[in-house]
Amino acid sequence: MIDRDRLWGRLFELREIGKREGSSVTRLSFTKEERATRERLASYMRAGLSKREDAVGNLFGCREGRDPEAPTVLVGSHMDSVHNGGNFDGPLRLLAGIEALQTMHE
Repeated sequence: MIDRDRLWGRLFELREIGKREGSSVTRLSFTKEERATRERLASYMRAGLSKREDAVGNLFGCREGRDPEAPTVLVGSHMDSVHNGGNFDGPLRLLAGIEALQTMHE
């Protein structure tokens, strides 16, 4: 079962990176805030995931299935934000995918 507290806690941990006044977040591409977000997301990918980063900073986590012929399931989003973006923009979809895989692993 999905650990709602873990998922919610991680969402608010990420919110601290680039937090602005009120509830807004600014994590522009190719900034220290985006790098810190990428590092934090990578730390969450310890549930049986292999990790890799491409030349432009995209982070990939992969969990091999039992059947190599089975279809691939992809979940993704962006980790950056617009100026004063919302807490749920981007990272929620990333964290949901990580949480689903971690739950399967557990």
